[in-house]
Amino acid sequence: MARPAFPYEQDSASVADYKYYSDLIKPLVKETAQKLLNAGVNVVLDFPGNTVAQRQWLKSISDEVSACHRLILLDTPTDECLARIKKRANPITDTEEMFGIMLKFFTVPTEDEGLVIEIVNEANG
Repeated sequence: MARPAFPYEQDSASVADYKYYSDLIKPLVKETAQKLLNAGVNVVLDFPGNTVAQRQWLKSISDEVSACHRLILLDTPTDECLARIKKRANPITDTEEMFGIMLKFFTVPTEDEGLVIEIVNEANG
C-alpha cells in the first residue's frame, strides 16, 4: 500500500526546512489540542520533543488549560529506530543521515522540566 503524500513533503529536505514548516503548524496544533482538552477529550501528540524547548512548548499546551499531561519516552535501540525509518521509506526525510542529525539534538527529558515521564523500554519487547 502506498503511503500518502504530505503537504510540503517535497520541500522538507533539511532540518531548517522541517523546523520552518513545523513552526507554521504549531499555532493550529496548540489551538486544536487545547479545544479538545477543554472539551474533556484526551489528546495524543506525536510531535518532536527532542529538546527542552520543544518539550516546554508541548507542556504549555496542557498547562495553559490546566490539563494533565504525560510524556511517553520510547527507549528504543538505535538499530530498531533505523529499521523503522527504512520501513517508512520517505526518501526525503526518512534517512539514516537525517536520523543522525536529529539525534544530535536529543536530550533526555528530566523531571526537573516539570514533566510527568513514562519510559517504555522497547529493548525488552
